[in-house]
Amino acid sequence: ALSGLDQEMPLGLFYSNVAIKHQMSLGLLPESVIDEKVVRILTPMFEMGLMDRPPPSPEALKANVTSDAHNALARSLAANSTVLLVNRRSTLPLPSNSALQR
Repeated sequence: ALSGLDQEMPLGLFYSNVAIKHQMSLGLLPESVIDEKVVRILTPMFEMGLMDRPPPSPEALKANVTSDAHNALARSLAANSTVLLVNRRSTLPLPSNSALQR
């Protein structure tokens, strides 16, 4: 939680309630950090009005909303957000014994 990540999806391996409570009980994770994360996650939801209407039905949550248009948009977003690195000094790939690999 101190690494800058506000939430972990979808599994919550490191941000589970057990892990967070444990870190807080040891004094390693201040409650103020959790408060800041909650504000950053929930504020946009309130601003968009998500809390102003009832939650969708369980049946609606099971609906498959995948479409060709959604897939095309996802591909476009992924392609436009890709960064191509220039490997001028043969830095990549990193050697398996590199400290950055651990």
